[in-house]
Amino acid sequence: MRKNLIFAIIFFFLYTITPTSFANISKIKKSTTHLTRRRISKFEINYLPGQIRFYKNNYIFLSYYSENKVFLYDFNGEKIREFGGKGEGPGEVRELGTFCTSRDKIYINDWNGEIEVFDINTTKNLKTIKYGKFGDDINVSANGDIYLIFGEFNRRTLSRKEYVAKLFEKKNKYQIKKITPGYENEFIKAVISGGKRRVIFVPFYRQMVYRILNDKIYWGYPDHFKIFKYDNYETSMIINDEDSKIKYNKKMLEILKERYLSDSIRKRLNRVKIVPHEYLPEFSTFFLSKEIGFLIVTLYEINDQKNVEIRNYSIDGKYICKFSIPKFYMCEISRNTSATLSKDMFAYITESEGGSIHVIIEKLKMTK
Repeated sequence: MRKNLIFAIIFFFLYTITPTSFANISKIKKSTTHLTRRRISKFEINYLPGQIRFYKNNYIFLSYYSENKVFLYDFNGEKIREFGGKGEGPGEVRELGTFCTSRDKIYINDWNGEIEVFDINTTKNLKTIKYGKFGDDINVSANGDIYLIFGEFNRRTLSRKEYVAKLFEKKNKYQIKKITPGYENEFIKAVISGGKRRVIFVPFYRQMVYRILNDKIYWGYPDHFKIFKYDNYETSMIINDEDSKIKYNKKMLEILKERYLSDSIRKRLNRVKIVPHEYLPEFSTFFLSKEIGFLIVTLYEINDQKNVEIRNYSIDGKYICKFSIPKFYMCEISRNTSATLSKDMFAYITESEGGSIHVIIEKLKMTK
């Protein structure tokens, strides 16, 4: 009786979510534009970076978590400058998070609630911004506004509700103004039986992703192939690709069955008709530029082999094309993917089976 109750709970969690109706799938309008790629640089580095960003389209910034530093390279792989370093003094970082650049300044976010600001040309530490709580994925708009992702952890549901917020200074203190609706990313979602009186919780840690273009905020959620735009207090949907949602739900469900379920549970699931639902992650991150539009990166694993697919959409949400990158390296923190897009330049990290790590830089072009 108790065993039957456990299975009833399992199937309630896995299959009672309202599925996407195949009859109501909204098709993405296809663009007549095509994307071409041309490699312009490749150089080797001796560590796995946490984040990568362009600077003036002829330099690359790479962060190095082990040293709490950010390095500046030219396209030949020559290290030019470094910023940060372990410590608690001015210009030092206790726990390196993310970084970004704006107007010849680099902003390095410390996960202990501080931002170190440096002059890129002189490496001088200009100021320390203290906002006092955990913030992630820093971005600075063209007019100097600072944005971060914040969240509140719910111990009862083991989830964290995330939102994009802007820092603003008031009475010599930095405060937080919430910009986007909250998104609840769950550390634990799928509940399955693991055999004798055991329940195994399968973690799928999902994170909100956002970008800034022309002072407008674009954000998306990993469990939906949807991207939204925030502009003058109004929110609109840009991309809603339900075809991809169904495709990746099925793919991820097969991975779930293969890697985490016991043989007996897998046999029972095989007898049940599988429908797409909201539990499984879709894309890992996305990038955005005026020249190229959206590049949506999806990472999934089959038989311990990483597969990366990148889908290209125009700014107005029209599907253009997709391509894959072999040996693509992705940081464990999904939104800090080791890739970046700036104007028509795309850079990413590859890791070979032999352990060599390379920075690849490509020039992208949209053609009719």
